[in-house]
Amino acid sequence: MRLAETARSQAARNQGAPPDYMDDHWLTIEYKEDLPHTLAVASFFTSSQDDSVIFKMEAILDEHQPFAAIKVRLDELLNRGLWMLNSWTPDIIVAKGQQLENLKKKYSEGM
Repeated sequence: MRLAETARSQAARNQGAPPDYMDDHWLTIEYKEDLPHTLAVASFFTSSQDDSVIFKMEAILDEHQPFAAIKVRLDELLNRGLWMLNSWTPDIIVAKGQQLENLKKKYSEGM
């Protein structure tokens, strides 16, 4: 997920992202109460017929918001995220999700 965040931040910076957009690693950034955060959900599916591939589906629920703004809408955001996760059947995840190589499988077989 960190690579996706980095790619998104690079794209956002190129398109004139807000100046408070957090582009640094979360362990090294100076903490402020109003730091922007992103709340997202993700679901993964591995087929029993071909476990060398993982399918990933994700959605951003809210982005570039301080914790205080997320906290006010937390119930709504969590309910929306739960609804999304429940609606993503394996067929939908395979059809619409991102296909990734199962690196755990790949490297565990070689050991």
